[in-house]
Amino acid sequence: KDDALYPLWEEVGALGAGQEVTLQNEFYESRTAYGTVHFYSDLSLAEKCMVTMSPEDRTHLRRFFAAVGAMAKPGRGNSPLRYAALLPFVGMTLGEFSKKLRHPALRIAFSDYLSPYFAAIGLIFAYAAVASGNGGIPLGGSGEMRKRMEDTYRSLGGTVRTGAEVGNILLDRGRVLGVALASGEEIPCRFA
Repeated sequence: KDDALYPLWEEVGALGAGQEVTLQNEFYESRTAYGTVHFYSDLSLAEKCMVTMSPEDRTHLRRFFAAVGAMAKPGRGNSPLRYAALLPFVGMTLGEFSKKLRHPALRIAFSDYLSPYFAAIGLIFAYAAVASGNGGIPLGGSGEMRKRMEDTYRSLGGTVRTGAEVGNILLDRGRVLGVALASGEEIPCRFA
């Protein structure tokens, strides 16, 4: 609930009063022939375990956990200081980061959760969401979230149509006017 997006999730019906959310003790676990690497929600514990596994990787791991920790701390808003911890990872893929690590289990762990071609910053933000307590899993998963959002939309007079491929969003000076389906049919917004 500390996340700035939470009020939006409530407004669209995805989350809200009575909605149970399960918080995770672990973001990810990577089991390899060289050992198991735990990305615990408790960042201090995760860093300690990884540094114990591979003291020679301490510098890279500390930078990684500093970035995750900076993104996980609530109340810092968009302060430039908050984002300074991300600078070593700008433009870096997970594969590039993993190659900096010496321990084979760590190299594998940092490139098997997401593709090695994925931006390292993507992993940092996803991990930070779980570590901050804002990355829980709503009871019923994403399918139930979608259903709650659909129910909210219908209760406000909206119409939901499935199985229709969207061809284009109709815009006028940045304002959405409607949707053009791949079939050529245009559906205007009621409140454009």
